[in-house]
Amino acid sequence: MTMPIHNKSDIYDEKPLQVLRSIPVFSKRDAYMDNYDKIAADHISKITEFQENPFIEEELWVSLERQTREIIRKYVPKGQRILDVGVGLGRLLEPLTEYERYGVDISLDYLIIAKSRGIEVALAKVEDLPYAKGSFDAIVACDVLEHVFDLNYCCRKIIECLRPGGILIVRVPYKEDLDVYLNDDLSYEFIHIRNFDEAGLRLLFQKIFRLEFVESATSTPYLQGASRLKFRPLQETARSRLSSLAQIQTELSEVASAFEISEEKFVEWIYQLKSTAPEVYQAVLTDLIHGIEIDCVFRKPFDHVMGDYWRPESGLAFHAERLEWIEQPWREFCGSHLAKVIGITDSSPESLKRFDDWYFDTYPYLFTHIPFERMKGKKVLEVGLGYGTIAQRLAEAGTDYTGLDIACGPVSMANHRLVQCGLPGKAVQGSILNHQLPADTFDYVIAIGCLHHTGNLQMAIQQCFQVLKPGGQLIFMVHYAYSYRRFRMTPLLTLKTLVKEALGYRGVVGNGSDRQRAAYDAGPEGGGAPHTDWISERSLRHYCRDFSAFRARVENIDQEPPFIRAPRSELLKTRWPALVGLDIYATAIK
Repeated sequence: MTMPIHNKSDIYDEKPLQVLRSIPVFSKRDAYMDNYDKIAADHISKITEFQENPFIEEELWVSLERQTREIIRKYVPKGQRILDVGVGLGRLLEPLTEYERYGVDISLDYLIIAKSRGIEVALAKVEDLPYAKGSFDAIVACDVLEHVFDLNYCCRKIIECLRPGGILIVRVPYKEDLDVYLNDDLSYEFIHIRNFDEAGLRLLFQKIFRLEFVESATSTPYLQGASRLKFRPLQETARSRLSSLAQIQTELSEVASAFEISEEKFVEWIYQLKSTAPEVYQAVLTDLIHGIEIDCVFRKPFDHVMGDYWRPESGLAFHAERLEWIEQPWREFCGSHLAKVIGITDSSPESLKRFDDWYFDTYPYLFTHIPFERMKGKKVLEVGLGYGTIAQRLAEAGTDYTGLDIACGPVSMANHRLVQCGLPGKAVQGSILNHQLPADTFDYVIAIGCLHHTGNLQMAIQQCFQVLKPGGQLIFMVHYAYSYRRFRMTPLLTLKTLVKEALGYRGVVGNGSDRQRAAYDAGPEGGGAPHTDWISERSLRHYCRDFSAFRARVENIDQEPPFIRAPRSELLKTRWPALVGLDIYATAIK
């Protein structure tokens, strides 16, 4: 199945300088791009005229691409958005039609061919990547980093485009001998300007950029001079010197005898073995010779969603306590403070029942949106656990229950409830933006009052889509952008958003002030949640465009201006909640 490309405009963070051959251009021409254009032109000319690659053997090229594709399919679920940095001819992504494919390069000739292979392309240097932060579920960068001038800056630009929890796959030449690129008679400038091995890549991406290492794999062994040998004999001049010294100093005789063959002779022997005894050569290949390239896989952790921890002007400033900072407020926001307000101070079955009765009396319409009675035997994921009320009700309904929350408090409470009541299921700590849950797994995902606090509502919805089975349902609640409370607290901003949407804008209303956030979710000190988004039904439908069906209803109202005179129980029976209520309850079917 070929994945459609949705809403390309939400990918780019800036306008192109120009458009050539229907391809947006984001970088100004310079000597580096001119040099690369020459390489690309020669490459395409030789392939077109002689049907062969002038730079690499076709069999080896196919092998490299095959290994990288296998890694992509191993770690990137179908349907996700993937960017190929240095897309070239588009050969790597062409067969991967199960993904939403994007590519960037600095050769227009390459990009024209890649575009013809179904890839959405842009012309830009790595330093000028034009994509919005967190736009991609996966990024591959094959045979790119050995070319760039400013390695750290280019890596930062790539990582910024990757969503939290996203996969980065880097493929580079492995332990390459760079001496050849020092020759003055080369046809091109700026070819390969650095060397890589696994330790160097891991130091770069783990230690400097704080990505999580997943795995590495070297590719097909390839003899390319002595530097590719796993066992390195001495060069002839050094071997002769050692042999002479051994005649004077007998203690060196054993060492000298171990180097009776020189490096040059050893390489010559391997080449001869390759031509005269190919079966033997293949049998010993992996023991004698390094792979020509290495694939390294990294995952971007949730910490990165908090913003740039690496800044050119201040150097590296990563703080390990960031996740603790994110988690801490939710220990109170998610039910414990509310329980204290209504007089519940322990977690006994009787106290929890009091809380649950109050909760369902306060939000009676939950039973309209969550079909507890139809969920027996279904695999259910709940995102955002609060005080565990819905978790317990789902488990009591006979579901195969899994809970997910960023904070340890709600996870502990949900698991306590399940154990105390003798119910199956489990809750785990983690973020929907950065989870390890398998794709196409759940019949239902329930997320009441959670996704709008993640910092990236659109991405959170996409992640819920990924873990649902075909036909599965996402049932969720988010705050409504055009509620009476929003018109009362931020009238100008709300009217401005209305106009923007009428002109085509689709998205959330920003985080707002602490006062605005606290009006919806307040902690024990009165402060608001760390992040809150508000959204209209129209924009929410747009965010759910990959689902096959979508329905939504506005609910909830409080006894506050302009409804101060009527009790909430009576207000819920009026038409006002459906018109200007506080929340949107939506169901989206995959």
